[in-house]
Amino acid sequence: MQMKRKLLLVCLGLPLAVGALSSYLTRRDMDAWAQEAVRPAFYPPDWVFPAVWTMLFALMGIASYRVLRARRKQGVAVYRIRIALAYYLLSLAVNFAWPFVFFRWQAYAVALAVLGALFYVTLRTYHTFSAVDRSAGYLLAPYLVWLIYAGYLNLAVALLN
Repeated sequence: MQMKRKLLLVCLGLPLAVGALSSYLTRRDMDAWAQEAVRPAFYPPDWVFPAVWTMLFALMGIASYRVLRARRKQGVAVYRIRIALAYYLLSLAVNFAWPFVFFRWQAYAVALAVLGALFYVTLRTYHTFSAVDRSAGYLLAPYLVWLIYAGYLNLAVALLN
C-alpha cells in the first residue's frame, strides 16, 4: 500500500512540478505580456489559467499512475507502457516550452505551431494511454479540449498583435 501511495505522489508531482517550474520561470514575462498585449474579447480572466492547468496536470498525473499500474493489474505488455510514457514525457516537455515561446519571445505564430505539436503528441498519448488503460485515456480528454481552446486563443492573440 505504501508503494502505491508513493508512486501516486510521484505521478501527481511530476506534471505539477513541470507546470510550476515553467510558470515560475516565465512569471515576469507573463506579467509584462498581460500589461502590453491586445487580448480578444473572449479571453478568460487571468485566474482561470492556473486553476485549469492545476486540474489538468493532476488528471495527467492520475492517468500516468493508472498506466504504470496497468501491468500489475491487467498484464499489459511492458513495451506498450513504455511507448505510452514516452509520449507522455514528450508532451510534458513540449508543454514546458510553450510559455517561453509565447510569453518570453512573443513569437505567437511559432507558439501556435508548438501548440499544434503539443496537441498531436497529446493525442498520441491519449491513444497509447487508452490502449493500456481506457480510463487513463479518458482522463486526458479535458486536456485535449483545453489545447483546442488554447490554440484558438493563441491564434486570436497572434492576429491582434
